[in-house]
Amino acid sequence: MKATLYNCSRILYSKSQNLVKSQPNLICRFIPLQTRSNRISDILHRLSLRNKIIGGYAVALSIAVGGTIAGLTLGNYYQQQASTSQDSANQQGQLLSDLQVAMLRTLPTREFVPLLKKPKEFEQHKSELSERAEKIKQLINELQRSPQTTATKDLERLLSKDYRAAEKFYQQLEVVLNQIKPQMLQPQSSGAAKKLITDFTGSPEFGAVVSSAYELTTFIKSAGEQEKEAKYALTKAEDLRNQIIPISMVLSVLFAAVLAFSTSRAIARPIEAMTQVAQLVSSSSDFSLRVPVTTSDEIGLLSISFNNLIQTIAIYIQKLSQKNQKLEQAEEALQIAHDQLETRVRERTAELAKKNQELLIEVIERKRAESQLLHLASHDALTGLPNRTLFMNSLRNAIDYSKRHSDYLFAVLFLDLDRFKFINDSLGHTFGDQVLLTIAQRLKECLRSIDVAARVGGDEFTILLGGIQDVNHVVRMTERIQEKLALPVVLDGQEVFTTVSIGIALSMTDYNQPEDLLRNADIAMYRAKAQDKVRYEMFNTDMHIQVMAHLQLETALRRAIERQEFRIHYQPIVSLTTGKITGFEALVRWQHPERGIIFPEDFLPTAQETGLSILIDEWVMREACRQTQQWQDRFPPKSGKLGEQALTISVNLCSSWFSQQKPLLHINQVLQETSLDIQSLKLEITESVIMENGENVTTTLNLLRNLGIKLAIDDFGTGYSSLGRLHHFPIHELKIDRSFVSGRSVGEGNLDIVETIVTLSKKIGVTVTAEGLETAEQLALLRAMKCEYGQGNFFSKPLDSSAAEALIVANRQW
Repeated sequence: MKATLYNCSRILYSKSQNLVKSQPNLICRFIPLQTRSNRISDILHRLSLRNKIIGGYAVALSIAVGGTIAGLTLGNYYQQQASTSQDSANQQGQLLSDLQVAMLRTLPTREFVPLLKKPKEFEQHKSELSERAEKIKQLINELQRSPQTTATKDLERLLSKDYRAAEKFYQQLEVVLNQIKPQMLQPQSSGAAKKLITDFTGSPEFGAVVSSAYELTTFIKSAGEQEKEAKYALTKAEDLRNQIIPISMVLSVLFAAVLAFSTSRAIARPIEAMTQVAQLVSSSSDFSLRVPVTTSDEIGLLSISFNNLIQTIAIYIQKLSQKNQKLEQAEEALQIAHDQLETRVRERTAELAKKNQELLIEVIERKRAESQLLHLASHDALTGLPNRTLFMNSLRNAIDYSKRHSDYLFAVLFLDLDRFKFINDSLGHTFGDQVLLTIAQRLKECLRSIDVAARVGGDEFTILLGGIQDVNHVVRMTERIQEKLALPVVLDGQEVFTTVSIGIALSMTDYNQPEDLLRNADIAMYRAKAQDKVRYEMFNTDMHIQVMAHLQLETALRRAIERQEFRIHYQPIVSLTTGKITGFEALVRWQHPERGIIFPEDFLPTAQETGLSILIDEWVMREACRQTQQWQDRFPPKSGKLGEQALTISVNLCSSWFSQQKPLLHINQVLQETSLDIQSLKLEITESVIMENGENVTTTLNLLRNLGIKLAIDDFGTGYSSLGRLHHFPIHELKIDRSFVSGRSVGEGNLDIVETIVTLSKKIGVTVTAEGLETAEQLALLRAMKCEYGQGNFFSKPLDSSAAEALIVANRQW
């Protein structure tokens, strides 16, 4: 062990001297300690025990870490130097070997003589010569840049010589091969070509390349030897590095053990003294004993604190005896207070018992109120029947039960009172509430105990019939309910009759959600109400399909309005007096992206039902007025294309138009935007619109007429307008429905009707237009009756704007 430490110290000393000379920044400079010994002794004397311990461990750790770092630094440095030398020698030897192989690769007699009869391969090998020469130059350049080459003058001169020899060799070889190329095509000249190659191998250029290549052998061997030496040096450096680590660890452990022993002795003695004093005080209760204080470090401070603690305890015991006397006096006062408190507790207990009884009564009342609230939350406030929430829960339970028992059948009835709004409006809501109470009571009388009746709306009731046998059972129950509800209701001497429309949905269809079952019963109820009141309808899948188709049509209509898929076709209106066009009727068409052209009778009923017809009418009016204004600008009156009056446009209005708050506002806005003369716009409404809306429509029509807009009753003769009131309507024109005119010939009955309408129009001072005109015979009859205007396919079918404009340009006269 001593020999190993001695050898390591010698090695570390020699290596450190070399490292200091070559790398002065890696190792700190040593400062002589003898000149500062007095100062250090003073510092150590003033340090506390904790600082001494920390300082000792810091010194031990510093020595271990410093020695390890110094050894590792030296080992890593020489290991890196040896590894770098090994890599450099290995690279140098590899480059010299590659250069020698490249210089000896081209041997003309061995490579090109066998290819004299193979021109293509000969030419291929010849084309590779430039690449070989370039590779030799690259290898020489890399060797010349190497530091080892720079340090070896002989190798540097040899590389310069090789560079020139290789360059001359490949230049001369190129010349010889160019001379051989023409002779290869002549068989008799193959001997001469072979001789040229053989002679070249004896040339100075060939000899110089070969000799230079063999001269590289010495340097290749030298590079190999250098690599072996570097590898040996690397092994030595690794051994040295591995020896330093255990030595530094042993030194650290020894120093730490010595320091720990010294520390324990310094701490143990004062603590033993404190332990002895503590035992004496505990056994004799003599608090005058003290621990001797010998140091000024932490142990000394601990001794002082221990002495102070003993003194504090003595003072505390003295005070405690004084307080003990006072405590006895307090116990007597406490007993008195305890007796008084017991008296107050008994009184308070009696009060609490009384309050508890009152609270119990309040809890009972609150539970009763909560029960009432729960009942109100699940029952109708007026009739006391279950509401929609409770009914849906019952229906959900029935569905779940039917899934567990496949033979269990039930049905849902959806009831809607007919004309109940009329009862509310005429007799008042109080009377209507009494009617609803009577209806609810009669429903209870019709049902079994397992059935559930509920009120789900104003005049809507639902019934869950559970445990039914078959469809006939449901029908009998339904007819019984209708008979019961058909009886008159007498309230305050007023007799009222009510009827009900019922929709039925059976559980035979596989339902998962109660909402689906209630929805289907609702659909069937509306079908019953639409077919005829006072009836019932069973739900079937066709009803659902129709409802879904109606919903899809509504959705498609909304998209069509957004995407502007509507088109206007124009059908000419012809003066039967002059035979020329006086205007057009704007007829809307839906250009569906998938179904093509859809006529208004297929989508307008749905549009009117959903209120979308107002948007469609607004768009048609704006577009028709814009187009008419363009035609008026291009074809003014007396231009030869039209008559003396400006071209007019007729636009149809639905009943929803008159339900708007400001129906005239849009018309004025359209006329201002399009600059169309107000006299050129004609609005057409049907008889049913006038009769359904009554005075409201009449007032609006009067305002329109006062503005100067012409009004016409469309499809006249098919509605229910009163002839006695006809002259009161502010109209300008009657349009005879096409059903009286169209066909191959006009029947005698229809002929009389048409003639009567024409005569009526003259009596009330309005013009008349016959629709549906299809034949020349019909045209002749209408002219004979003095009918003023005609419209129909005889003149032209409805056309798009370009075709209609072409019809104007044609200037036809019928």
